[in-house]
Amino acid sequence: MEIVPNQLYAVVTGDIIRSSQLQKKVHSRLNRVLKSNAKLLSDKFKGFIPYEMDFFRGDSWQVVILNPEMSLRIALLFRLLLHTGMSSVKVDTRMAIGVGNIDFVPENNVSSGIGEAFTISGRGLERMPRNQFTSFYINNDENEDIAICLQIITKLIDAIATKWTLKQAKAIQGALFGLSQDQISSTWDPPITQPTVANHLKRASWGAIENGLDYFERTLKEYQLNRYSRQRL
Repeated sequence: MEIVPNQLYAVVTGDIIRSSQLQKKVHSRLNRVLKSNAKLLSDKFKGFIPYEMDFFRGDSWQVVILNPEMSLRIALLFRLLLHTGMSSVKVDTRMAIGVGNIDFVPENNVSSGIGEAFTISGRGLERMPRNQFTSFYINNDENEDIAICLQIITKLIDAIATKWTLKQAKAIQGALFGLSQDQISSTWDPPITQPTVANHLKRASWGAIENGLDYFERTLKEYQLNRYSRQRL
């Protein structure tokens, strides 16, 4: 992929919480689930994820996203897929979204990438509070208000998502993939009813999550368009 100078990209850096405490067989299963989830997201968001998601140090991961406005949706889905994929064992991840320029990305080694987005994301994960699971950072020299607003939206969605039950997480996962309630119901084994799916989504505050994501994506996209227009002047 050709890196465009001065274009904004998103880098999401994450680590598995308390991974050293997991049993060996759980680690093995976790590795399979992480790689399977990475492939699923790459397939579902083809065009947005240009490089294979990188896993390193045994419990850390990193992904580059071409369109920064999609970063929160993709990060949230990755966390949900981890919950549902490791349903018998409580496993979670912390994630820091960094938006900025990128200078260079090795084709098969994303975690060795260089640029502002990588730096912002990595440092964001290091300084993120332990009781928070998802954070958003952008160079706010140009518009501090937008940066603060998107950080607040991310924190609110993170706070709601942290309280989801496994069933609620599975229902939200389907909604984020764009499935109808009838389609979501058929992903259960055995299938559940559409009203049951609707109840899971309601209890998970899907309406608020959907509005928050829409606002995040629209605001960040408009910010990029305005930034591009200023650069051309």
